[in-house]
Amino acid sequence: MAKFNLSINGKQHEVDVDPSTPMLW
Repeated sequence: MAKFNLSINGKQHEVDVDPSTPMLW
């Protein structure tokens, strides 16, 4: 699993995603 820290609207979000899974945003 890969961890990504996203800053959205001034809020920090930590997301765990499987690198083999396409990122659908």
